[in-house]
Amino acid sequence: MKRIISLLVLCLWSSISISDELKIYIWEDYISPELIDKWEETTGHTVNLVYYDSDESRDEVLGSDSGKGFDLAVFDSISSQLFGKNNKIHALSLGNLPSLVDIDAQWKESCGNFGLPYQWGALGIVYNKEKVIPAPTSWVHLLYSDRKYHGHVVMLEDAVDSLVAPLLLEGNSVNTEDKSELKAAFSHLKNQAPSLLGYGYALTYEKQAREQVYMALGYSGDHFTLNEMSQSEVWEFVYPAEGSAIWMDCFSIMEWSSKKELALQFLEFINEPVSAAENSEWIGTATPNKRALKLISEDVLSDKSIYPANEILEKSHTYRIISDANMTLRHRIINAAMKYRDSQ
Repeated sequence: MKRIISLLVLCLWSSISISDELKIYIWEDYISPELIDKWEETTGHTVNLVYYDSDESRDEVLGSDSGKGFDLAVFDSISSQLFGKNNKIHALSLGNLPSLVDIDAQWKESCGNFGLPYQWGALGIVYNKEKVIPAPTSWVHLLYSDRKYHGHVVMLEDAVDSLVAPLLLEGNSVNTEDKSELKAAFSHLKNQAPSLLGYGYALTYEKQAREQVYMALGYSGDHFTLNEMSQSEVWEFVYPAEGSAIWMDCFSIMEWSSKKELALQFLEFINEPVSAAENSEWIGTATPNKRALKLISEDVLSDKSIYPANEILEKSHTYRIISDANMTLRHRIINAAMKYRDSQ
């Protein structure tokens, strides 16, 4: 009898002590390692971070059976709503995620009820200040770079973000549905082709071909990661004079996850004001958490590469959902631009 009781106790203890793992699909260097360590130490549960290097590849994986193993993912605001409307994202509200009360209203709208507003920023030009002299100030410097930079320019591989520069250079909306405006944008991308090292993420290129990237289309905060990677302070970020596009990333729970309650606890944890502030400072991007803003150092708050000046925000566009037909056309444009570049 004692043996049976001992076995029952052992089995009960084992079931309690087994830790669950949350598998998260995310950009590399997009969450503080210290925050992950704190979560694991506090809860006993583990986190498995798997990285993607483009919105396109993320959406392809999560739209297929191979994405079924992920519990959470970081989406751009447009993709989060598209996946949500296709019933692939678990709906969030104050009822299951009380800390949403700390998120500024404009950012809640960006993610809808399909994700926790995580970080925000804007598109711009990331550049090596020792290589690119003078510093770029316009989208024309990225699209029509000086010949000495040819072979050292990188564009994002993204059907939305990659069209921002040529659209804004023409004075058009980043959300345009006008085929003629998109055709004009494609012409700029074709003209840019000889200068390109390739299409992709600057951070990935810098890892694979160190010191070959001089200038790239990037996200605010990328220069901090590039400086850390290169152990230098040579990388800078600029918002072009024509304006930018404001992005918002949403931390979402996949509808197919069997660990939704644990995933909700994780989102509550990373959205606590102290956690959100520390995480935002580590990444080098802006937090949408109102209470966290009060905990961020003045040096960071005054850094215009992280929190853009009002004149930049006033000239910038906010992404909105565009039609399926328009997205199909944009994908065709980017694929054609990449093929044209490869043929040069």
